[in-house]
Amino acid sequence: MSQKMQSFILRLDPKEFAWLERQANESGLNRQDYLRKLFREAVIVPCPSAELEPLVEGLKPIEENLKQIEKLFCKTKTIDMVKLDENMVELKKLVTKIIDYDYDKEI
Repeated sequence: MSQKMQSFILRLDPKEFAWLERQANESGLNRQDYLRKLFREAVIVPCPSAELEPLVEGLKPIEENLKQIEKLFCKTKTIDMVKLDENMVELKKLVTKIIDYDYDKEI
């Protein structure tokens, strides 16, 4: 017994359509099969709460500091342990805030 197929209209601007065509062609699938694969395998992650935004922003300077430590290490093959420890302390504080965040509280 076959099931009746459902359909819907997807409106794309020319740039989006070109992207879809390119992605489908590169995958070796037709547009329909490519979209089906996207629908089945896509993982939609909810946007983080606005309350987490300061925590995410707090990670940016730490990331930049760690990149600088990495660059210096690549040049000198030594690590400034004091700077690394300072960054790790800040990182642990932020991770603790994120872990302790009450994700179930209502907005």
